[in-house]
Amino acid sequence: MELSKGNSFELTGLPRDVLEVVLYYVYSQSLPLELTTEVASRCIDLTPSFLTNEFPDMCREFIHRTSLKHSEFFIDDQGSSDGIYERTVLLNFLICLFRNHTTGQ
Repeated sequence: MELSKGNSFELTGLPRDVLEVVLYYVYSQSLPLELTTEVASRCIDLTPSFLTNEFPDMCREFIHRTSLKHSEFFIDDQGSSDGIYERTVLLNFLICLFRNHTTGQ
């Protein structure tokens, strides 16, 4: 892990949850498994100056991946779903047809 230039740094004033994540990151260069998107967002806002951009970037990536896991489809900034929603609806329709066909309904 690289730290920003300078020999000293200060961790005072950080909320406990952010401090725990920062210390975990400094020690392991990864994010804790129990991290939530709310804490990750606070970590981005309150990133200590001695950390390089890798830490807030990891937090942003965590938030992005978590939001994708919890959504049915992803819509980009231009409002395009890249056909994911349409394909999901079609797939669900085909599964229903297959189930009805195999059960004789």
